[in-house]
Amino acid sequence: MPERFAQHCRLRAARTIAAVIVLGVLFLTSLWLVSLGSISSARKTAIDHTQIEAYNLAAAFADEVSHSLDNVTAAMDIVAQRMRADPKHFDIYAWSREIPILARATVQGSIIDPNGRLAGSTLDPAAENVDLSDREHFRIHLDGQFKGVFISKPVIGRISHQTTIQVSRRVDDKAGAMLGVIVFSLSPASLTNLHLAIDLGIHGTLALARLDDVVLVRFNREHPDGLAGVGQSIAGEPRPTTIAANDSGTYIRKSVIDGTVRQYSYRRVGDYPLVVTVGLELDEALVGVRSNERTVLTIAGTASLIFIGLAAFLAIEIWRRGQNEIALATGHAKLEADVALRRQMEQQLLHAEKMEAIGTLAGGVAHELNNALLPIVVLTRLLLDKLPEVGIEHECAHNISLASDRARGLVKGILAFSRKHESTKTDVDFERLISDLLPMLEATLPKSIRLTTELSPVPVVNADAHALQGIIVNLVTNAVHAIGTAAGRITIALEPSDMPATGGTSPAIRLKVTDTGCGMDAKTLDRIFEPFFTTKEVGVGTGLGLSVAHGVVADHNGQIAVRSELGKGTEFSIYLPAAAAPHPAQLFDQAA
Repeated sequence: MPERFAQHCRLRAARTIAAVIVLGVLFLTSLWLVSLGSISSARKTAIDHTQIEAYNLAAAFADEVSHSLDNVTAAMDIVAQRMRADPKHFDIYAWSREIPILARATVQGSIIDPNGRLAGSTLDPAAENVDLSDREHFRIHLDGQFKGVFISKPVIGRISHQTTIQVSRRVDDKAGAMLGVIVFSLSPASLTNLHLAIDLGIHGTLALARLDDVVLVRFNREHPDGLAGVGQSIAGEPRPTTIAANDSGTYIRKSVIDGTVRQYSYRRVGDYPLVVTVGLELDEALVGVRSNERTVLTIAGTASLIFIGLAAFLAIEIWRRGQNEIALATGHAKLEADVALRRQMEQQLLHAEKMEAIGTLAGGVAHELNNALLPIVVLTRLLLDKLPEVGIEHECAHNISLASDRARGLVKGILAFSRKHESTKTDVDFERLISDLLPMLEATLPKSIRLTTELSPVPVVNADAHALQGIIVNLVTNAVHAIGTAAGRITIALEPSDMPATGGTSPAIRLKVTDTGCGMDAKTLDRIFEPFFTTKEVGVGTGLGLSVAHGVVADHNGQIAVRSELGKGTEFSIYLPAAAAPHPAQLFDQAA
């Protein structure tokens, strides 16, 4: 099979495999883009849902805190009016019993005089002369610069002994003199019931901080009392440093208190200096998403492995089929070659059988002719001896003798063709045999034909030297006739070789006689070794030359082959086996 077809098959298989790889890469890329896009979308949806939930909780918490503080400020307005109406005799304890309008989250209400002493409390009518001048919620009002309601950090009350948030307001008389400070102590746990009504999750938080980001209340599952991390600052990016009234927003960060990453939503509590912040744990919010992520990644990974396996199997199968196609084509080509060789061998066998049959027939005829010619030759020679040399009778007898000799020569050729003629074989130095024959050949050639030789050292052969000389002379003579009167060239070549039928295992010599003559067609080539077949004019040749050469070569266990093309010349190749123990040959001196 031609190598080009194999290369074509391999190239086609490689291109197909490359296409499979490209399509596979595109498929896997699309698969993973869709999978990652789905994961990203699900994550964003979960975060958005958590953000909305935190936003709604912050709004509800801010509304509840605002409502509680509105009640406190309303109560403070009433107490302030009473203080201005009767600053020396107003009893807040008695007042709270008569009109209980204090907010639900209020632990106590108290009044601090301008000197920082407790003037009255809703918890204890005798709770007087308690020094509160060091408290932040009192000192902020001393210079009159702070206006409005002040909300302190959580502190432990000196009357209630509870952790409370102090909401304070300065009260002045009509002249602007300080009458005292109204203080409402609020319980952090009572500011809202929202953390009890909803599930913030395992690490969710609900916090209330001042504008300086100090935590006043912080609820989580472990601290439903709202005291988780109170007094600590939650300032820091991305939480804004300034939050306007009724402003809101969201952000994600790690908590500065417990290190948990949360989705935060904040909202300013009306005009109050407070900000509510709801934090929902991000990992908890993404639990479902991450479970879905694992499912999607597992499916995508499994699909990728299956696809890669199928693609690899397909690529191997494509390559294997390409190789099988090459092997099939190779086997087909070998089969065609074997069939052609078989046909050639059959033709050679048929030709050999035909030549053998012709040889047998010719040998039998030649033997009978030889028996018939023998008395003619003997009697003619006896007659010549007895007849006078001058006279018509002697001339006639001489002509009979010459014709008899020619007939015997013809019989001898036929016997050589049929291989029934005994020959004497010796070790022959073929190179020397040709060299000795050249002067005679060159002398008989026309001047228009040039004789060249290409002789290489070769082993000796065990052969009939006279018969081999006859073959060479015959081939050169035929070449001369093929060239004719035109200018041409005859080349005699000698080289080491192997017998063609042995596959290179039997050493031999190869004799080539090549001419530039008219050549032969296929029909002529099929008959050139038949006895008496000739393309020459009548009287020029007997048609026995090549048939005798064929018989001589066969008798030497050799082979003869011929190649020819009309108008381009002819090449005869004779293969003779080398002698088993080569040594210099002794040539006959009778070389023709």
